[in-house]
Amino acid sequence: MNDTRDSRDAPGAQGPQEKQGRAEATRRILKAARELFVQQDPESVPIRRIAEAANVNHALVHRYYGTKDELLAAVLEREAEFFAAVVDNCADADTAAIALFDALHDRGDFVTMLTRATLSGHSATRRSFESGALHRLVAKLGDAEPGRPADAEGGSDDTAGTDGTGDARGTADARHAVAAYAALILGWSVFQDFLAAAVFLNDDEVAEATDFVRAAASSLLRDGPPPAP
Repeated sequence: MNDTRDSRDAPGAQGPQEKQGRAEATRRILKAARELFVQQDPESVPIRRIAEAANVNHALVHRYYGTKDELLAAVLEREAEFFAAVVDNCADADTAAIALFDALHDRGDFVTMLTRATLSGHSATRRSFESGALHRLVAKLGDAEPGRPADAEGGSDDTAGTDGTGDARGTADARHAVAAYAALILGWSVFQDFLAAAVFLNDDEVAEATDFVRAAASSLLRDGPPPAP
């Protein structure tokens, strides 16, 4: 994943000073774009405003990123790299599940930005995470048991969802388990304040609820989603 679209400039035409200047400009552009995309729907943030916040000419933003969708993709790619590294640095799926939950909980502003972009229908949200943390978690979960079927599309019989022992990671349903896990942790990240107010949780109880959600999310990876009625 790259911070910029490499095809927009010929690397061979740049000297050390130009490369250093470009790196600093793209750093400021991405930082400003991230901050603004957290505050507002990306669709409503003009390129000129991003350029002003980054203290660069707006033409430079277009030169390096082309369109706002490409800029949003670059911002999300950086986030995807961070979360993918969280999973990669864990020895197993259980450890990765806890680490990813904590990372997302600590970066609530990212979840806000992702939610805004997703609700706006930006294709960048999917493209940027095509090889991200959740894909890596599926791989870790699938590799955790040597008996996992090689065909991830199989498993249409009544035993799909577990391997007969209640452990989802030995089956082709690792993807289902990760999807359910992600739905729970992202839902809590987005709606934590609303839910806490709705059921009158104080700060200590919010912390307890967060621990409960963390444990419940991890159990989805261990046991798989409950069977459909």
